Amino acid sequence: GLTASAVAAYNALLVSPWVVKALYAIVSDTMPICGRRRTPYLCASALLFAAAYGTLTLPATVGQPLLVCAGLLLVHFAAAVSDVMLDSVVAERTHSQPQLATELQSLVLGFAGVVKVAAATFKGALLRAAGTRSLFGVALACSLGLLPGAAWLGERRLPAGEDRCTLGQACCSNAASGAPIFRLAQFLSLVGAASACGIFLIDDVWWGPPAVAAPAVLLICAACWHYEGQVSPTLARASIFTFLSGALQPQLIVLFKFYKETDDNCSPAEPIPGLHPLPCFSSEFVGMLDLGAEIAFLLGLVVYAEVFSGLSYRSIYYALQSLLVLVNLLDLFWVSRLNLAAGLPDALFALGAELMQPLIDDMLRIPLFALIARESPRECAGTTFAINMGLIWLGRNIGGFFGMGLLAALGGVEPPAFENIRVLVLVRSLTRALPLLLIPHLLPPGAPTDAGPATPSVSLAASDIALAETGRERRGDVDDGAGACSAGEGGGGNGASSDPSRGGVEDGSQGGYDMRPLAVPASENKE
Repeated sequence: GLTASAVAAYNALLVSPWVVKALYAIVSDTMPICGRRRTPYLCASALLFAAAYGTLTLPATVGQPLLVCAGLLLVHFAAAVSDVMLDSVVAERTHSQPQLATELQSLVLGFAGVVKVAAATFKGALLRAAGTRSLFGVALACSLGLLPGAAWLGERRLPAGEDRCTLGQACCSNAASGAPIFRLAQFLSLVGAASACGIFLIDDVWWGPPAVAAPAVLLICAACWHYEGQVSPTLARASIFTFLSGALQPQLIVLFKFYKETDDNCSPAEPIPGLHPLPCFSSEFVGMLDLGAEIAFLLGLVVYAEVFSGLSYRSIYYALQSLLVLVNLLDLFWVSRLNLAAGLPDALFALGAELMQPLIDDMLRIPLFALIARESPRECAGTTFAINMGLIWLGRNIGGFFGMGLLAALGGVEPPAFENIRVLVLVRSLTRALPLLLIPHLLPPGAPTDAGPATPSVSLAASDIALAETGRERRGDVDDGAGACSAGEGGGGNGASSDPSRGGVEDGSQGGYDMRPLAVPASENKE
């Protein structure tokens, strides 16, 4: 029953745990619990999952959006923490068995794909048969399975002297290797948390969210350039492009409300000529769309490898972003109901809204992740990845702010009339073209396959990392490399390891934060 603008505000709050994801890796690497860096945090996240889903299954949550939002916020927090811990374990296994790097990533993506296909197959029918709380009940049962799974990881206790807390040293030292990257992680986490909580204070007036979003865009871009530019100007430009690609495009759920099966949509008191009948897609059909999207993603990876992988960064983005604009313009044909006049079914156009658009968005991230892998400093590769994953979510939040202002300016665009929905879809489609203007200024002229100094501490090739990162980002949580500029044994993720037998660098810090002075190669700028 919430308006699209209210949903955008709540969504900004819900995804805030993902914006500060880099901090979880730093905390786990510098604050071992009972001599272990991963298992205790994973067990804690499992208990948080159970508490959150248990709360959401209670009848008292019905009709209480604040209570539901609190439960979902806890779910997102637990998911973000567990994602960091699990990706840390995968990264550590990769360092110990580098020859199996690709197989490990394929195993993770394959298993996640099987689970997502199963969920997409049955969630629609379960939702219709037993209601929303039944989905939370299934999630509760699955979350409890994380507890024995955490014990199954077999994490070894850290040797004496390596289990000390070095968080304060990591947070306060300006001489630490990768200090600019860590400062950027702190700044973006603060901005993300403030934007998520402050949106409820400014959403009463239509100009409030965009008035806050506009200076936030400038501030975040300036921070990325100031901090990451000290390490690699090319990396700074890539991060700015990552953020702006989401921030400049209004994030809305109006189309979902347009095609969803509801009483207002399917049985309006006064049908509107030229608009009704609306699509009225059932929950089962929406679930099948999700299933199709997961299958299309796997096919999209094959298409990218065969068609796009050899092109330059700019060529890839020009082609895919232009295609994304055209696919979005098809929605204008759909909401104008011209498809019915042409005898084309609504289900055909749903493939554009729910399948093609997410697929192209996913393919756009692959070369960007490859570029970040190439440009990330060795000591902070994991934190750099986490920052850019956070920038994706932060960009979506800022895009949601602009979307709230656009909705307010157009009168809300709510069912059953959906007034001005054509104008809304047209404006949203045109904003998809804005990243095209940024490509020559923020992306390098080279290609992902060019020879160059890839991240030294990462065993995976840049393209392998890109595919793995994109696959995990689709479930709302991307591998951050588990590194937090840490050089401790088992705590590095993509960072350097203090164990020489694992190909890392012995820094004498006994598993603490890497305190080596920052050395910036003069050749970091590829342009």
